[in-house]
Amino acid sequence: MVYGLGTNVTREAFARSIEEKKIESILNFVPVKKGDVVFIPSGMLHAIGAGIFLAEVQQSSNTTYRVYDYDRPDKDGKPRELHVEKAKDVVDLTVPKVDFSPAGEAVVYENAEKTYLTGCAYFKMYHLKVNGAFSEKADETSFVSLLVLSGEGTLICGDEKLTLRKGSSIFIPADKGAYTLKGELDLLETRT
Repeated sequence: MVYGLGTNVTREAFARSIEEKKIESILNFVPVKKGDVVFIPSGMLHAIGAGIFLAEVQQSSNTTYRVYDYDRPDKDGKPRELHVEKAKDVVDLTVPKVDFSPAGEAVVYENAEKTYLTGCAYFKMYHLKVNGAFSEKADETSFVSLLVLSGEGTLICGDEKLTLRKGSSIFIPADKGAYTLKGELDLLETRT
């Protein structure tokens, strides 16, 4: 994947590398593996790359500045729009530190293990492993989003009971109250 720049450049040199179709020479290409946690702050130049399967959590800003698109055409066969001038103004030109390990240690509960992965002012993400029954709460301060990575089980929240399996994505609104996860589940949990 591309994770920022691999070398220090000026904004002008950054723009010139795009114009001359040499941007790949200044990008920071890093290998990723299953379980990596990649936090991409605003302004960080990034690209996912072929063969990578990921769960992306993002603040909903509707702002993406495309600076290079590997010369891929859009659905009409035309080059996709680039946003070089806008990107030049906001791109982070520092060479990033690469550490894709979880930010926290695992906390062990009865029938569950929860590890803080990453977060910011807008969200916090955890890896949650459940083996049996585990209860949590969606209080007034945060919604809860659950994505099942593997396993099977159920979610019980009030009078509702949902079957969970790999790929299930559940949104529990803030202030919904207590809920219970049952089964053998490997999940991503996101909260505000």
